[in-house]
Amino acid sequence: MDTIVKPPLNLPLRYVVALALFSLAVVVRLWALPSTYANAAYFSFIPATILAFFALGHGPGRLAAALSLLTGYVFFSAPYGVLTYKPLFIPGALVFLFSATLLDLLMTRTIRSHDRLLAALRQVSATELRYAIMVDEHAAAIARVDVLGRVTFVNKAFCHLLDKTAADLLQSCWFDFVLPADIASARLKLAQLTPSHPVSEFEHCFYLKNGALRWAHYLNRGIFDAHGVLVEIESSGHDITARKNLESRLSATREELQDLYDNAPCAYFSLDAAGRYLHLNAKALAWLACTSEAVVGKLGPADFMSADSRMLFEASFARLMTEGRLDDLAFDMVSRRGETRRVSLSSTAVYDGLGQYQHSRSVMYDITEMNRTQRRLQMLAAEQRAILDNDAIGILKLQGGRTAWKNRTVERMFGYAADELRGNTLRRLCRTEEQFAQLTAAALAVLDAGERYRAEVQLVRKDGSSLWVDLSAARVSRESQEVVWSFVDVTLQMRRHQQAQELAHRDGLTGLPNRRQFEALVPQMLAEAEATGVPLAMCFLDLDGFKAVNDGHGHAAGDALLCEMARRMTQTLRANDAVYRFGGDEFMLLLPNVRDADSCRGVLERLLLALEAPVALKALEAVGAVEAMGAQRQVVLSASVGVAFFPGDTRTLEALMHQADQAMYQAKRQPGSALCFAAPQPYAAAM
Repeated sequence: MDTIVKPPLNLPLRYVVALALFSLAVVVRLWALPSTYANAAYFSFIPATILAFFALGHGPGRLAAALSLLTGYVFFSAPYGVLTYKPLFIPGALVFLFSATLLDLLMTRTIRSHDRLLAALRQVSATELRYAIMVDEHAAAIARVDVLGRVTFVNKAFCHLLDKTAADLLQSCWFDFVLPADIASARLKLAQLTPSHPVSEFEHCFYLKNGALRWAHYLNRGIFDAHGVLVEIESSGHDITARKNLESRLSATREELQDLYDNAPCAYFSLDAAGRYLHLNAKALAWLACTSEAVVGKLGPADFMSADSRMLFEASFARLMTEGRLDDLAFDMVSRRGETRRVSLSSTAVYDGLGQYQHSRSVMYDITEMNRTQRRLQMLAAEQRAILDNDAIGILKLQGGRTAWKNRTVERMFGYAADELRGNTLRRLCRTEEQFAQLTAAALAVLDAGERYRAEVQLVRKDGSSLWVDLSAARVSRESQEVVWSFVDVTLQMRRHQQAQELAHRDGLTGLPNRRQFEALVPQMLAEAEATGVPLAMCFLDLDGFKAVNDGHGHAAGDALLCEMARRMTQTLRANDAVYRFGGDEFMLLLPNVRDADSCRGVLERLLLALEAPVALKALEAVGAVEAMGAQRQVVLSASVGVAFFPGDTRTLEALMHQADQAMYQAKRQPGSALCFAAPQPYAAAM
């Protein structure tokens, strides 16, 4: 048919061939003329015409038909060789003409059908080629397998998936590249293919040439004949190795998260709008001492609380549903075993698109031990506050040298109002800048050595009055430069100490310095006298007649008389002279800066005259001596004084006292008041 549409000869040559066929038909007709009926004019022309139409096309066929019609009518129809009306041969010519025309129409229709069929075949061929390319280049791995499991077709993706060539796969059995453990399940899936359910899916893994494991997902479609018999299976696969690996990791992560969720140190759960549990982790169930089946959808936290805690929870849960959040709600939870624990609950609400409450995300911590610790800390804090706010110890915390905290006692102790000391340094408590500098320098030296500083210092109150404090300091942190200072008011103790010191160094009756004070101070005075070269006179004085007054009129009168004598001594002597009572009626006088015996004598003679003056009885009334002395209205005493000089007579205190004592006894041998100088003394003389 293709030769009809597109003859192998060109058009002129086809007409020549048509003429040759016509000529051959004429020769055949002439050859057969003697034995052929006269009415068979077209005996050889009909085949030639048919052959011309089919072999050479419309034009050459029509030329051969026209020449054959004319030649047969003129030369092979009687009368022969004459173109005239031949009624006997007209039907034959018409039949030939009709046959030729019909043949021409048939050829036209045939050629048109051939052309359409050829165009359709070409389109089908092109479509088949496109689909073959699409299938071969498709990302999905496509293969076809016959009923025996032999691979009949594979595309490039299938070869890439299995890391094999098409030659390796074609005519091989598909079970050869399925993991043996997956073959049974794959066969079962394929056995379930039916005309009504021709599709099945399954996943299996296989090994590549390099030993790597790969997963694939297959969509298998069974192809059945008209009788419902499976003839072939078409399989489309995708590499799901990455997905499988991800699923494996996700599964491991999910298991880890589930393990963390169930074994977390806190309870996780969710509550519905009625306050019932929707789900709980293992820790929450352990705290409740219940199974999941016993509580989910049936019970809520309120069913495991004390009465007070239940009221608190219900009010708080209503606020959660409206406000969306609940933070650090503490309450007591009682398990089904009767165990009570203190818990802290925090929740957030989850709403739907209409803003309706759906469920909560809740976490609960066991704060039982923390609650116990907190209570203990609160007690300790209360105790600490009681200690820090005591009335005995003032406390300042300095940070960077300035007050960061203080208790009320330090404010009361120094007379400041609340927070008036905050931000100030210790300078405000010191009387002078020099004292502040000395105090801080001494304290820092000790604190920098890692020790605790302690001292008794005299500080100043806000009103300017002084107070003595027992001061201690300890460094809290070197980095933050924090130092805690403690103040204990020891003013009263210091006063008592000073009084005790004074009592220890003063005569309790006359108030004069006693022998202990004498022994403490005189060595220093002797050293100064020796250093300056200015003489010092030591005088031993004894009252004459005192014993008779004391024995005859009582100790009260004697004491009063001693006090009067002491007063006269202190008033008569010079300002820098000192009087010490050694005991009984014995006194020691120190006269510094005496240049000679005459200056010393003048001072002592005035003293003796003062002591000899009568003592009026009214001076003794306070001690009840008037009645004791009867009509005697006054008392007169005399005194004996022994004098020794330093330096000169001796170099030691003991020797000096001995010489003065000896001189005093010498004066006693004389009547009345007497004054004697220790001998040898170049400028000493008796009165």
